[in-house]
Amino acid sequence: MTPEEVQKAFALNTFSTLFVTQAAAPHMPHGGRIVNVGTVVSRINYLPGVGVYGASKAAQEHLTAAFAAEVSFVTCCCCGSGLLTGAGGYSLDRGRGLRSTRLRLVRR
Repeated sequence: MTPEEVQKAFALNTFSTLFVTQAAAPHMPHGGRIVNVGTVVSRINYLPGVGVYGASKAAQEHLTAAFAAEVSFVTCCCCGSGLLTGAGGYSLDRGRGLRSTRLRLVRR
């Protein structure tokens, strides 16, 4: 994995959460909600090929918990999906780790 790929993963999954939450929080009404989308991959460490992705999402979870403690007038949470398999999710590819699969849209 290149340094650029690591930076992209953290920019997308961690820094975006930080900057958007910082920008939105002052404009949120009391009792508002900030919901970040996490993943179970941030909590499991035995899937090959997802170390940086999992680390960036774990950092997102940590930031969400910190916001929840620091910003008392809104509720902050991070909802983590499970590992999806099949179309549109992820599948384990032996020897190459976790890989994305494409979802085909069918018009009727």
